[in-house]
Amino acid sequence: MKKQRKRQYECNGKNDKKLIALFFLAYAFVIIFIVFFSNSFLMSIPILNVAIVLAVIFPPAYLATTLGLRQAEGYKRRENRIMERENFSIDEEITVGEDDVTFAKIGIEDLPLMRKVANNPNDEIWQKLTAERTERMSKGYSEIFVAKKAGEIVGEITAHCANKTLPEEAEYGRRVYFEGFRVLPEFRRQHIGLRLMQYVINEFKNRGYYEFTIGVEANNTPALNLYKKLGFDEIIAHGHGDEFDPCEYDLYIRRD
Repeated sequence: MKKQRKRQYECNGKNDKKLIALFFLAYAFVIIFIVFFSNSFLMSIPILNVAIVLAVIFPPAYLATTLGLRQAEGYKRRENRIMERENFSIDEEITVGEDDVTFAKIGIEDLPLMRKVANNPNDEIWQKLTAERTERMSKGYSEIFVAKKAGEIVGEITAHCANKTLPEEAEYGRRVYFEGFRVLPEFRRQHIGLRLMQYVINEFKNRGYYEFTIGVEANNTPALNLYKKLGFDEIIAHGHGDEFDPCEYDLYIRRD
C-alpha cells in the first residue's frame, strides 16, 4: 500500500506540474497578445477575442474540476478504509503488510474489542483496566494501537506520553513509554509484533518524539531479544508492576 500511495503522489505531482505549465502558457499567450496586438486589427476579430476569454477562464476551471475530483476520490478511498476496518471508529491512516495485517490507533469506544488480546481478564480486573485506560486516553496521556487480521484484533500496544509510575518512563514531546505489548499466541512468530512496534515508533517519531522506553522482566528472554532488535538496549530504571501485571521489570530505552 505504501508503494501504491507513493506512485499516486508521484502521479499527482506530475499532473500538478502540467496544470502549472498550462497556467503559464495560457496567461503568457494573453499578455503577449494584448501587449503586441492591442492596437491591431486582430483585436477586432471575434474568434480571437473568444480565444482570449477561453485562455483566461479555462485553466482555473480545469484546475478546480481536477482538484474537486481528486478530493472526491480521496474521500472515497478513506471511506473504503473505514469499511474494511469494520468496527474501528477512529479514522487513522493504516499500513498493510503482505499478509493483510493492518495497524491503527483505536478510540475509547473500541476498548470492548480488546478483551481477548488482553488475556481475557476476569470481570473485575477488566472493568478496572477499562476504566484506567478510558481515563488516561480521555486526558491524552495514553493511546492504544492494534494489529488486526481477518477482522480480529491480534495484537496491541499502549503508548503513554505521560508516566504512570516512574518519572523516567515518559515525557511529553520527547519520550514515550510502551506497555501492554501483546500478540495472541496463534499469531506469534509472524513478525506481527515487530511490525506493530515499528509502526507505533514511526508514528511518534513523526510527531517529534525521539526516545522510547519499555519495561521487561529480566527472565523474559524472547521479549528481550525482540526489544534489542528494535534498539532497546540500555537499562535506565527499575520498576514494579501494578494489579494488572504484578511483576518487577527493568526499564529499557531506545534513543533515536
